[in-house]
Amino acid sequence: MAIFLAFLPYRALSDANSMLLNGAYEITETFTSTDGRINAFTTFPIEFYAKILKGNTSVLSGDTLIVGDTPAETLRISGAWSYSGTIVVVNDGVLIFDNASATIDGNLLLLGNGKVIVDSSSLYFPQRFNYQYGIVVAENSEYRITNSETFFNGFVIGVAVVDSARFVERNVRNRDFTTFAALGDNPYIEVEYTDNVGEIVVGRGGRYVIRHSDTLLIWHRFPPGCTASVVFPSGDTVYHYVFDSSLTTVSGIGYSIVIDTTTDVMWGMMVEDSSSVNVAGSNVRSVGLLFRGSDTTSVSGIVNGSYYTSYTVPLTDRYLHFNNTYVNTFSLYPMDSVLVNVSSSIFGEILPLDYANVEVNGVLVDGSGGYLGASGHSVNITLFSSITTNLQSSENSILLFAYSSQAGIIGQVIAANNSIMAIVQSSLLDYPVVYDGAFAWVSNIRTPGYLPLESSVPVEGDAYGEAGPLGSFLSFSSYSLYYQMSGDTAWVPIVEDVTAPVKDGVLGIWDTHGLTPGTYILKLKTVVSTGDSVVALRVVNLGTVGVNEREDAPLPLRVEGRSLYYPGRYEIYDVRGRRVFSGSGKTTLRRGVYFVKVEERSRKVMVR
Repeated sequence: MAIFLAFLPYRALSDANSMLLNGAYEITETFTSTDGRINAFTTFPIEFYAKILKGNTSVLSGDTLIVGDTPAETLRISGAWSYSGTIVVVNDGVLIFDNASATIDGNLLLLGNGKVIVDSSSLYFPQRFNYQYGIVVAENSEYRITNSETFFNGFVIGVAVVDSARFVERNVRNRDFTTFAALGDNPYIEVEYTDNVGEIVVGRGGRYVIRHSDTLLIWHRFPPGCTASVVFPSGDTVYHYVFDSSLTTVSGIGYSIVIDTTTDVMWGMMVEDSSSVNVAGSNVRSVGLLFRGSDTTSVSGIVNGSYYTSYTVPLTDRYLHFNNTYVNTFSLYPMDSVLVNVSSSIFGEILPLDYANVEVNGVLVDGSGGYLGASGHSVNITLFSSITTNLQSSENSILLFAYSSQAGIIGQVIAANNSIMAIVQSSLLDYPVVYDGAFAWVSNIRTPGYLPLESSVPVEGDAYGEAGPLGSFLSFSSYSLYYQMSGDTAWVPIVEDVTAPVKDGVLGIWDTHGLTPGTYILKLKTVVSTGDSVVALRVVNLGTVGVNEREDAPLPLRVEGRSLYYPGRYEIYDVRGRRVFSGSGKTTLRRGVYFVKVEERSRKVMVR
């Protein structure tokens, strides 16, 4: 099961020192923006778990419904009801869903002493991707749902419970997964008799009670200065589990967890710097490694799905040791302005936040903990790596995915908020989907590795930029395509300063007449409106195309768009080893990575 630890729209919760928490909350100051839209509170004390936010372009989109802007206001909803936009419940406002079938195409925010009461109802949030929308329960507000059902359109939703807010869920069927993030000193989350609870990321303080429910990933937080020796319970059902400072094997934590008569419980750990944690005889679903500050740190050699007889995680800023323990997933969360270099590892998720930078090289992100992404104002540069999960940029982040691949059979590519996503000479399951004011910048050469001499060869690929529906400060400017023989220094233009973008088409016609057989490098330079550019390189061989009986000779196999052609008999297999074609001549395939077997020889091809 892939558990996504991620969340809400970034502007719902951001940095520290909220006016709200400092008692300076006023409707007019907090909610009204110069462009007439409500931007909610733009600052909040989020520690890590306000990772919260990989969501949409602003907290509020479309119209905004405010309940509580007049004293003692109550809105009661019954029957079929839908709303497109964000709902804000403030002051002493009360929003009641009673025997309702409600669709909310937006976020739900509770502030002050606001209350949302849901009973005998169904709530539907029609998300288009994970964490597009979120529920924020802040200050002294309360969200209470009983005898009801929720549906998030097949995607994960985020719920933030902040400060002294309360979230109570009883006898609820959740059709989709929920990620809870608790922030502040005294949040309260209580879940009873509920199907598919989701994951709960505990805060520095607060109380978390889960009884008579199922499907729970509970993240224990190990903050700086804490020490703990932990043995997580095994078995299908957890009875009478307590984790708090009353345990003699634990010190330096300020929260309390109670789990009773709950099935399918998975154990998670958020481990921060300057902590000392020893885990023995346990099955750990997920370990999140948090990096703070402004230092430079290197991470290497950490691998998912490992059983450790005796193993200390190779990090110098904390002590994390496993004895006779299986760890399913490691995930990485750089924060603040730290720089983390990651190499030679297998992670479940890598997500920089705040102003952090992460440089990823030679890593597999398998999606068992989430996805590969960037949030906040962070920068993620990923080179020569593979992912079998989603690729996503959000907020004001920059994500460069270069000379890498997205494999598997499903996986989204999403640029949201005001982020920039650059795809350079990489294979994806599909093109980026761009939301809000984000910008996707794609530069790929997709020509076969063996090309004919004495010919006019179409060089196919992508050179384009796409902004979201709200527009972006960036736009596509031009591209140029060059070649050089390996060992040369000069680049010979094929086409230059082409202002028409190309998506899955012909970038230029390469005249190979009179060229010397051998290895060549193709270079695609794509420029955007600011004058910035990215360069994609592709190594190809020029020679005579034809049948050659030498074992090491190139095959006369042609890839034309999504079609493959070979004059003789051949077989095609997908990445799972299933044969998808057997025959001769031409066949058309779906996007993906395939292996072609011809006369007992094989080639790996990419079909876009």
